[in-house]
Amino acid sequence: FGVAQGGTLVVRPNGEGGSEVELQEVVRDLRAAEGLEPPFLLHFPDIVAHRACCLREAFRAACTTFGYPGEHCAVFPVKSKHSRPTLQHLLRADAGVGLEVGTRAELVLAMALLEPGGGRLLVCNG
Repeated sequence: FGVAQGGTLVVRPNGEGGSEVELQEVVRDLRAAEGLEPPFLLHFPDIVAHRACCLREAFRAACTTFGYPGEHCAVFPVKSKHSRPTLQHLLRADAGVGLEVGTRAELVLAMALLEPGGGRLLVCNG
């Protein structure tokens, strides 16, 4: 998130230097085109995917720097975001993350999202 030159709030889903979305424009478009009124709940699945990719790269760099021979395998806690489209976007983003579940409902969701034999880690923590 940041502030545009005009002083409005922007979101940069892919970090600094990436595309930016002016939130005031989003609200204006939703009001005009859809006839909706605030408050709005906006989702930016690219933020989650970008952060997961940054985390993966940070661990790879640290492993290289310190000569660590093992691997880092991140898992995303499903309880933090149950949104199927967001989880699908995260898994398609090639961030190399698995999923962590703590309930039967989360396990069912994760099993529906993960491809059998796809190499993604599924951690059952509960």
